Amino acid sequence: MGKKLAKVQAFSFFCAQLGHSWSKGCTYVSTIYNIISKNKGAKVKAPDSYSWMVNIDIPGSYYKNGQYDFLDEKGNSVKQFDIYSLVNAFPAETPAGYPDVLIYDVSEDQW
Repeated sequence: MGKKLAKVQAFSFFCAQLGHSWSKGCTYVSTIYNIISKNKGAKVKAPDSYSWMVNIDIPGSYYKNGQYDFLDEKGNSVKQFDIYSLVNAFPAETPAGYPDVLIYDVSEDQW
């Protein structure tokens, strides 16, 4: 069984243990996980400038505007994605060629 499948199954097991009152929340979390996983796109190198704060001094900078940490039934992280957005504080032609959003797969150490 692949790691990814095992992680999703661990998450599904965790949701099942929470019972009916949590089923809608688990559906939302599962949907978020699937959306991020399916839309990661091609692997890229890390951006030259990225931070949890907006950096308007360097064109092509990214700031972290989201973190999704998926936990198993014991509260251990099984998968984490950080979402970074391009800082748009520059003239439109300056950051040409930079994607608007990057996903960093923390668990895999891969952009």
